[in-house]
Amino acid sequence: MKRSTICLFLCAIVVCSFSPVFAASTVFEVDHEFYPYYPSLIKWNKSNAGFTEPAAGAGCHPQQYEEWTGSGHALSFQDPVYQGELINASRQ
Repeated sequence: MKRSTICLFLCAIVVCSFSPVFAASTVFEVDHEFYPYYPSLIKWNKSNAGFTEPAAGAGCHPQQYEEWTGSGHALSFQDPVYQGELINASRQ
């Protein structure tokens, strides 16, 4: 029992010590200027358009607005994780 525990512990140390090497390795070169949000391949150009409040569309599209109000998309502005990511993205 003692020997297997020590062996398992040593194996865990070896695996953990190599994991940063594998995480940092690249399979291919990435142009971070062309793909600024890598590993996502999204290309997004910031817009100068102003933000329109969602309620502005409720008059013309009441059913869509009602469906949207309970969605994860609607609640994203109240989510602290989303807010943090949005702040980080706006700084770029």
